[in-house]
Amino acid sequence: MEIITPKTFLSTLEHQRVREIISGFERWNQVALPLMGAMSQPYISIQQALVEAMCGRVGSTVLDYGCGTGAIAAMLVRSNQRPSRIVAVEPDRATLKQVPSTLSRAGFHGRVVLVNSSSMVPLPFRDGEIDAIVSGLGAIIYAGFHLNNSHCAEGKAALIECLKDCHRALKPDGYLGFSSLVPDPDFRAIKRQSILSLLKGLRLKALWLALKNVGKIEQASQFMKEFAQVGWAHYLTVSQWREALQLAGFRLVDVRCGSYAGQGLVFVAQKSA
Repeated sequence: MEIITPKTFLSTLEHQRVREIISGFERWNQVALPLMGAMSQPYISIQQALVEAMCGRVGSTVLDYGCGTGAIAAMLVRSNQRPSRIVAVEPDRATLKQVPSTLSRAGFHGRVVLVNSSSMVPLPFRDGEIDAIVSGLGAIIYAGFHLNNSHCAEGKAALIECLKDCHRALKPDGYLGFSSLVPDPDFRAIKRQSILSLLKGLRLKALWLALKNVGKIEQASQFMKEFAQVGWAHYLTVSQWREALQLAGFRLVDVRCGSYAGQGLVFVAQKSA
């Protein structure tokens, strides 16, 4: 299947820090994503919370922003949300290639569009082309750099530019749903709940694999903590997210707390007509 790679995305690779964050996600997708998606009850819980929050809000064209292997879009399909077109946007090309098979296993038979890009550049779509955007612990919260017509924004300014671009691409009344982490998340609580859920479910083989690879997962996740410290990852309070969304033209319509071992937040915002 053809993969679209916008020239604007390629231009961001001239920046060393951009290359670092993309390399970080490539390592995380390779090492952590298969285990997190299959074994981590906290990780699965925040995916489910996002899908439930977007129930009835998807429409015919949904964009999965920072899609990984397409797990969120597949969960939407399984929950009887039936878009006719799914657009998958992901900076890791190798992971992006897995999206069609993930969606096929979920029973999706509509059109799939693969875009090798990130939230660091504008989406390559017309104004109002997308019905809904979802982002599970991905593109939105890691929008720490934004390049638009040679104008570079970093930190919170980059986040606002990313949200404004989402607003532009959405149709009037369209929805943006995304998950995030609370400020200063307790990653030990997430690890603890993951292990306990495997013990309670007597998933001993999975527990052995998780314990065997926990060091690799923590090492692969270290770059996320580092980028949060320098303002390139956005772990914000509810009020801070509300403010950022309002600055981009959104109205916050739903907030869900408590998933991801109490470290997760799920938001749904609507574009004004």
